[in-house]
Amino acid sequence: MSRRRSRNDGDLLTLEHSGTYGAEPYEISGTSTKFWYQRYKEGEGEDEWAPFCDKEEWGLAEWLVKSLGQTRTDEFLKLPITQNCTKPSFHNNRLFLQKVDELLHGPAWSCKKSLHEDVELWMRDLVECIKDLIGNPLFKEHMDEAGSQQLIDDMWTADWWWDKQKELPEGATIAPIILASDKTMYLPATKLDCFTSDACSLAGYRLFHHCVSLLLEPLIAAGEDGIDMVCADSFIRRVYHILAAYCLISCCKENHCPKCLVAANEQGNPLNSLMQDVELTREILERWRSGQHPVEFDEYGLRAVYKPFWANLPHTNIFMAFTPDLLHQLHKGVFKDHLVKWCLDIKGISNIKQWTGTEHKEMQHVFMALITGAVPSQVAIVTRSILDFCYYAQLHTHMSKSLDVFHANKDVLKELGVREHFNIPKLHQLSHYVQSIKLFGAADRFNTELPERLHIDFTKDTYHASNKCDYEEQMVLWLQRQEAIFWRTSYLEWMAKCSTQTEPECEYNSDSDAENEDFDVVPVVSQDIVHVLAKTPPHPRQSVQHLETIHGTINFLPAFKSFLQKHFPHNHIMPSYQDHFDVFRQVVIILPPDPCVSESPKCLRVRAIFTLPHQFGVYSRPLAYIEWFTPFREADQTTGLRQVSRSTRCLRRNGAMIHVDEIIRPCHLIPKMGQSVNPMWTSANMYELASEFYLNTFINLETFSLEATICRQDAQVAHKDIGRRREK
Repeated sequence: MSRRRSRNDGDLLTLEHSGTYGAEPYEISGTSTKFWYQRYKEGEGEDEWAPFCDKEEWGLAEWLVKSLGQTRTDEFLKLPITQNCTKPSFHNNRLFLQKVDELLHGPAWSCKKSLHEDVELWMRDLVECIKDLIGNPLFKEHMDEAGSQQLIDDMWTADWWWDKQKELPEGATIAPIILASDKTMYLPATKLDCFTSDACSLAGYRLFHHCVSLLLEPLIAAGEDGIDMVCADSFIRRVYHILAAYCLISCCKENHCPKCLVAANEQGNPLNSLMQDVELTREILERWRSGQHPVEFDEYGLRAVYKPFWANLPHTNIFMAFTPDLLHQLHKGVFKDHLVKWCLDIKGISNIKQWTGTEHKEMQHVFMALITGAVPSQVAIVTRSILDFCYYAQLHTHMSKSLDVFHANKDVLKELGVREHFNIPKLHQLSHYVQSIKLFGAADRFNTELPERLHIDFTKDTYHASNKCDYEEQMVLWLQRQEAIFWRTSYLEWMAKCSTQTEPECEYNSDSDAENEDFDVVPVVSQDIVHVLAKTPPHPRQSVQHLETIHGTINFLPAFKSFLQKHFPHNHIMPSYQDHFDVFRQVVIILPPDPCVSESPKCLRVRAIFTLPHQFGVYSRPLAYIEWFTPFREADQTTGLRQVSRSTRCLRRNGAMIHVDEIIRPCHLIPKMGQSVNPMWTSANMYELASEFYLNTFINLETFSLEATICRQDAQVAHKDIGRRREK
């Protein structure tokens, strides 16, 4: 196997290689995936819907398990209409659950009891879980056994996977384990009353590591020797299970970095410290245990956990395994807890009384434009650098320039009396993002929002499904039954996919509060962009006066006349106030995955969307009345935001009529506010009263990425111009 590294397309790392990844697959008679085993049983005469009678009863069973608890299920099955009309083969909840338990499900749960205090650890065999996942035929198209180019995006394309492949025997297949944990208020934590108050905290850490070591024990042999597993394509491969990533448990104290040896009072400086070493850490812990008390124990911020869970795991560097946490380190950490607080201490910014839900994320979208002009320019530079980093960290391409800009300008916060130092652990963690992304791929793959969501599915919902008494066993049994229903549903989907290949359908889902409309796709000009309008306009036959009064189309008739002269030069009907138009409420623009960047994008405001009246001819392309803004100015060097103003003609707003499919994407404008906000402005009238606006590139990741691409193209053009001048 050979590799050649090169750089291409900005910060995308590409690498070409030769050789194969993954074991040479082979087949053995009698081996099969779970789906093929179910299909075999049906071939031997078992009914497709067994243990249920038919498709209808299976649908009822699926709904009961997913929607009702055991008490409600029993009540439903005992209803006269159920027993006399529906007549299922099970007449109470007990018989129903017996049938559910006959379905195939995932690995079994087990309970280990340890120590002298009653402590239970409910767990599943990790190797069996991996076997279940890797053998699921639905994942067949998402598994890669051989690659030809490394593009740092998904985990299997990053350095860690490729480096581990060289440590293992030729042809080995890697199954990386990503751990995540989350505390819960539903299950009572052990109080460890058998320890003194001084020793209780340390005992809790040791208990945690002991429990996790029991959980990960199957990985020792599976990582050393590998295990033959039936994969999704029904071939057998030798799979090595290796702990790859975990957020964020080690033996270190909270104010120390779990990845490097930076001193607690130097965390505010750019990264230049040595990385933690697994063997050295184990040696220091063992020396401390034997009573030698090495000075490195306190310097490294270690705890006296002598048997850490990661100590015997093969091919695992636990200090490299701690991945970026976008939620707690960026959104809730550096932005909400620090950057916003710094700006709140500066005159001109109002206080926030309470944070709820995802308000910290929503504020990121508008924060840069809101503080521009209200804080000194260096503070704006610091703000922009942190926001840039927050957004770049969520993309699949990454830069360290933003962090350098922050460190170059952060001292202004000391001068303003906002901060005395920047020895903030969460801020220091940003220094490790680039290295972690190169090792494991894009940071959004390891966001702790995922385990927090699983906390709802696997803990909160399961607890509420129990009778709140001796609930642990009820919870795992409930999970097993949910999984059994999921497996059977997945199998039926797989069978349907194998038998018939259906055309994919494109659906549009909206969480908008606007009333539902029937959508249809209209003809488009751009090859990849789709514009969707309602099949029936919700506001038919609206007068010109209505459009001018309600929609603000003050130059509607002159713009309409200009449009007719351009597109219907032989038309002899003059538009007038007696004409009526079918008006739409909205247009949905579906963008391609990688939309192209226009060389000279123009900004406009849509006032009304409508169709051409029939008296002017049959015309299928819907129209829009718009108001133009001036061309975008160069991005401000401090904020990175571009400014636009209203375009006028003869002291009136520059209105025009265009085709709807000429609109390529929405954008977000924020009025330029300065030191204070005009007291006459409200959310309803500020776009009417303001004359200058910022193009808010932080409104979403797509717009941010698009602006970054435009800036990169502008820089390339400027660099070429400088080169031409030098040649002359």
